[in-house]
Amino acid sequence: MGTHPSGPSSVVFKDGTKRLLSKYLKDHHEAIGRNPTGSDAPSLPFLFKVLSIAKALSIQAHPDKKLAVELHARNPQNYKDPNHKPEMAMALSQMEALCQFRKIEEIQEFLSNYEEFRNLVGEAAAKQLLAVKPDSESEVRKHALKAVFTQLMNQTQAEVATQCQHLVRELKDKKDATKEEKLILRLNDQFPDDVGIFCVFMLNYITLEPGEALFLAANEPHSYLSGECAECMAESDNVVRAGLTPKAKDVDTLCSMLTYRDGPPPIIKGVETSKFSSEYVCPTEEFLLTKTVLPKGTTYPLGKMDCASIVLVFKGDGMMQAGRDVHQVRDGSILFVPANFQVEIKSTSPTTVLRCSANRPV
Repeated sequence: MGTHPSGPSSVVFKDGTKRLLSKYLKDHHEAIGRNPTGSDAPSLPFLFKVLSIAKALSIQAHPDKKLAVELHARNPQNYKDPNHKPEMAMALSQMEALCQFRKIEEIQEFLSNYEEFRNLVGEAAAKQLLAVKPDSESEVRKHALKAVFTQLMNQTQAEVATQCQHLVRELKDKKDATKEEKLILRLNDQFPDDVGIFCVFMLNYITLEPGEALFLAANEPHSYLSGECAECMAESDNVVRAGLTPKAKDVDTLCSMLTYRDGPPPIIKGVETSKFSSEYVCPTEEFLLTKTVLPKGTTYPLGKMDCASIVLVFKGDGMMQAGRDVHQVRDGSILFVPANFQVEIKSTSPTTVLRCSANRPV
């Protein structure tokens, strides 16, 4: 939901006619309101998505602005725009993900316990990482982590397949498999003999409960594994992939761009702003997610904003009113709300509404 040319939204008028949202905004520029990016284009600063993940998404990262400009200039077919893509995923059901590098101490344990992982990494990189101490300087930790990850992701497919098949045979016979081992078997069913399977040993394996969210800054590796989520991001379609995907991979770029910070990612919980609403605030100017949960028979103002927003009725039904315009809504209804419009919702059943807008001024 948004104005990005890779998947632009349309507005549907009362007479049933449709028009691209970007074209509507070109003629009604005041509907955009405050745009924190400073752009004068007829576009929104954010993209808003709902994902239902039945199969793992790729091992990937998103570029910062400087790298995005370079990638777009060099390869516009794969990198569609020159913008960065920070993003946040808020779980709508229980959701699994791989995100950011594990603490090095955890990776050291995996290197010691799984010979297949160590074989792919190679002895030189493995010894370098195993030599890292808890009090080692940050740059030493990052350098060792980069060496291991780069060696792993650049292994030949033949060697990856050999080590993966050996590991899978062993794990299938194991009665007390760990959660990571069970995930490896599941990923191998989805992407047999894929190097991304070994990222389970390198990235934090987390489970989000409904209402919890994950913020992904530029240059952080991740993969969504299962579940449903609402996703907000800057207006970009730039993805650098290197595993668990049939799409184009750019291993060299991924390995060179990552921050190589190690440790668990912060989990975001909504900050209550009223009896019924919570905001998910991230350290980026392009987006803000507001979740509103209403009991049956509630009349509630969603609030006037100085910027455009998109409202999704995730669950429930009722009426939405803006001025004289009244719309009957139900789960799956999506409304574009121009800047400075007061919107009121009347729920006729328990209703959950998600609203994506630009972030509030810092």
